[in-house]
Parts: sequence; structure tokens; C-alpha cells
Amino acid sequence: MNETRTGKICHTYQKIIQSNTNPYYSYTQRMIPDIVIDYQNQLYVMDPKYRIPTNLPMALGEMHKYRDGIVARDADTRVVNEVYILTPTECYMPSDKDFYDVGFHERYRMGAYCFSPGETNEFFKVWVEKIF
Repeated sequence: MNETRTGKICHTYQKIIQSNTNPYYSYTQRMIPDIVIDYQNQLYVMDPKYRIPTNLPMALGEMHKYRDGIVARDADTRVVNEVYILTPTECYMPSDKDFYDVGFHERYRMGAYCFSPGETNEFFKVWVEKIF
């Protein structure tokens, strides 16, 4: 696990969260999200997924465990504010669900961002600026 603290922002790669960890714990199972940003007692979780095109809804379903199952030990409250999948390809579902859409992100506090060579990642930059 690599942890970097910059001012009041802490980001951790493969942070282990389980029943006996502090200041956050999981009441269901051991969790190891790939990227965790800890800012003002709120967590933002991102998981890179490379085989997404056919499984985006299932992968997002897995992100619920991070968003809903990690709590602050001192107050027993949920602390994960938003969760996102980082993927190299955009895959649009044949339904009205656009997991890459800002409106979807704002409504559900979860979704996906595409990171592929040549992309400007403007939506992601706006999201980061909004948080910090």
C-alpha cells in the first residue's frame, strides 16, 4: 500500500479496509479499493477496470460495496462520497443509462470515466476541480 499525504489530501493505492481498521472500517468484508482519495473526511474511490465493455453494469454494482459498506469508526457513518470506474474504452449501454454522463454521476454519485491515449479527460478534470 502506498499512501501520499499532501496538505489535507491523502491518496492511497490499494488501501485495506476491514473490520479492525481505523479511522474507516467495513462491517461486511475486507475491501481493497485500488485508489482512495481522502479529503475533508470524505472518501472518493476509483477502480481501474480493463475488461469493461460487456460488464460495465456488473462492475458498477461491485462499486456499491465501497460506497455503502465503508464507514467512519468514530461516528458509524458512511464516508465514501463517490465511486468511479476508470476504463480505457467507452461502452454505451442500449438503455437510457449513460455511466459516463455527468448527470448520471451527480445523481448516483458513481459512474465511469474513460482514460485512453489521446483523450483530454475534460469531464474528469472538472470533477477533480469541483472536489478540491
